[in-house]
Amino acid sequence: IGIFSDKYNVKYIVSFGIILYLFSMIATAFSTEEYQVILSRGVLFGISSSITYVPTNGLVFQWFEKYKNISIAVVSLAQGLGLFGMTYVYRYTI
Repeated sequence: IGIFSDKYNVKYIVSFGIILYLFSMIATAFSTEEYQVILSRGVLFGISSSITYVPTNGLVFQWFEKYKNISIAVVSLAQGLGLFGMTYVYRYTI
C-alpha cells in the first residue's frame, strides 16, 4: 500500500478503500452462508482497512512535525473508536 501511496494520489487510494469497505458491508448483509461472512467481513474488510489505515498514518507523519506523537495517537484513537462504533451499526443492520 505504501508504494501505491507514493506513486498515486492518496485521496484516490483512500477513496478506493472506502468503496471496498462499503462493498464488504453490503456483501456481509446479503450473506447466507458462513463462508460468505468470512470472505466478506474477514477478507474484504481486512483489505479495505489496510488500504485506508496505512496512507492516513503516512500523511500524519508528513503533516505534523512538532506534535507527531500526539497526532498519531489521535488518529489511531479515532480509527479504533470508529471500528468500535461500527459494531453497533452491524448489530442493528444484520
